[in-house]
Amino acid sequence: MSDFKVSPDRFDRAATLGAYIEGAQKNQDFWRGVRRLARVDRALQDRAAAVQGQWHLLALSEDWLAR
Repeated sequence: MSDFKVSPDRFDRAATLGAYIEGAQKNQDFWRGVRRLARVDRALQDRAAAVQGQWHLLALSEDWLAR
């Protein structure tokens, strides 16, 4: 397994979910629906909160139209 690291500067420049959705050109309604309906189970939230240290979540996505 390789170590994949993102520099703090690049992480800080990444779009927020809101900015990503507003900039979507092909699937904006889809992304709005995902954001509206997405839920994280409370038990998983509690487990994540118990992890020590500072963590960042980076989600990679692409706004493309499947054919």
